[in-house]
Amino acid sequence: MSDFSVRFGACMSGKNLPAPILDSANEVLELVHQMHAAVEALGINPEMSLGEFVAAALAAGLITPTAGAAVLETAEVVGEVLVIAFLCACVACLVVSAGPSLRDLFATTPPNAFVLEQLAILGVDVQAGDVAVANA
Repeated sequence: MSDFSVRFGACMSGKNLPAPILDSANEVLELVHQMHAAVEALGINPEMSLGEFVAAALAAGLITPTAGAAVLETAEVVGEVLVIAFLCACVACLVVSAGPSLRDLFATTPPNAFVLEQLAILGVDVQAGDVAVANA
């Protein structure tokens, strides 16, 4: 398990949320992009649980089995967590876990509109020369 994975897992666990075992910031960003695209494609009710979402997105072929497994494999409370809360927490924990390397990540994999919105809420300026974290 990578240092990033340990930091990300601790952050998610600290929020009492499932902590997918992902080795890099890029893997987390990819998971968030894939899951948010599925949320939009399915027209998800904001009250949908993470477990219901994974089942629906897998059935519709909107997320990969690997992504579904990453979310479900460590989750005992999946049925109680709202999918949007999980995605927002993933972005917050990505910021905390990746720190200054976010700039390099976003240079190679630009964040989608949802991630940009969450970063703005957290006070993260991805347009600056250095990624500045105000409230993460």
